[in-house]
Amino acid sequence: MGKTTGGNLSSLIYRELRELITYGKLNPGEKIVESNLIKQFNISRTPVREAIKMLQARGFVETTHNKGTYVKRISVEELENIYDALSALEGFAVHIATQNMTRKQIEMLKKSNNKLKRLNSPAERKKYVEKNLEFHSLFSQFCGNDFLRDLIEETRNRVYRYRIGGIAMEGHIHEFISDHEGIIESIKRGDAQKSEEKMRQHIRRTKDILANFLREFLP
Repeated sequence: MGKTTGGNLSSLIYRELRELITYGKLNPGEKIVESNLIKQFNISRTPVREAIKMLQARGFVETTHNKGTYVKRISVEELENIYDALSALEGFAVHIATQNMTRKQIEMLKKSNNKLKRLNSPAERKKYVEKNLEFHSLFSQFCGNDFLRDLIEETRNRVYRYRIGGIAMEGHIHEFISDHEGIIESIKRGDAQKSEEKMRQHIRRTKDILANFLREFLP
């Protein structure tokens, strides 16, 4: 892994593990075995433990005394709390972005949403979720606030692995795409308040769908 410093090494391992959790390669309740990571990365125990502490601080894993570290299972209440926070964060990002949105940026939003319209079959649900994340990330980019962008990304990562399952339930894709169109229309009119309101409504809809998914399909 080259001459990476201890701190950078911990951050690298943190990002690697976060990606595995985010994209479902490590599942809720699955144990994180330190010795396996040490062998996998060919490193000492210290950066591995530091990376695990970072994951724990950000809610990706939890450590139980004498039992070890496990990928955190999210409760319905936790998911709802995260989406309430996301609603405020993304609503604010859209509000700011609307005030300075260019025609070119609006066209980028339209093209991104049009791609989603073509991903409406059950076999393409994972691709839809990935492209939907790209659509939402545009607002974070356009708002011009890097701290807000990073905060939104970190918040979304906490629940990403549940979105694929929740979105797989039939009958919601067209609702999401319609929500996106409403947000874009408000932006075109330059109505920052309405854009924020529509984004908050959109995220609340997602929250309700995923909360129901957790209640019905997860142990």
